[in-house]
Amino acid sequence: MCNLFFPGSIKIAGLAVNERQVPEYTDSVLSMAHKAGIKYIVLGSAGSRNVPDGYDLDKAKADFVLLRKKVGQVAAKHKVIILLENLEKPKQTSFPL
Repeated sequence: MCNLFFPGSIKIAGLAVNERQVPEYTDSVLSMAHKAGIKYIVLGSAGSRNVPDGYDLDKAKADFVLLRKKVGQVAAKHKVIILLENLEKPKQTSFPL
């Protein structure tokens, strides 16, 4: 099992999400994980999941659900299971997923 799936430099919440980079990065990481025999990767990645100040939380949640579906499809292709770490809500601009 591995954790810290996405580095803080790759945003998966808010306006800075790169819709092309995230699936490409996911495919690369999960391909290597599969080759290494890793079956589980934990998606905690608080730096990547942090919602910027002023960003609508309902939109951020909906965006993240769509992103998880895309990432889940890549994970299925590589036979890796992504576990979501429940992050505590330290302030109003963050949300636990």
